[in-house]
Amino acid sequence: MASEINTKDQLAAMLSAKLNEFLDGVSDSYGKVILDELVARLEYTVTDFKDEVGDIMEQMLENAANKKEILADLIARETKPAAAEEATNGEAAAGSAEEGDREMSEWEKKLEQLG
Repeated sequence: MASEINTKDQLAAMLSAKLNEFLDGVSDSYGKVILDELVARLEYTVTDFKDEVGDIMEQMLENAANKKEILADLIARETKPAAAEEATNGEAAAGSAEEGDREMSEWEKKLEQLG
């Protein structure tokens, strides 16, 4: 192309001119009925494409929001490891003592059954 297209108006004018050239050729060769059908199909195609692109953009925005939320959760977990580790260590120590007592009592029961 000899000239650059910089704005939406320039693009619309160029597309309109090209479409008019094309439709003039179709109208002369095939008649009004086929020309009307072609225009209707073009309108449907453009509308369908616009709807699909809109749906894709909405999905992308939802995915971006979900990713942002997950990332924020991960960062929040990373910034609070000390408190979580202390709580986990305390629970593990208490759990070990309880398990040791429970295992010993089960072992004692087995010894009583054998003896």
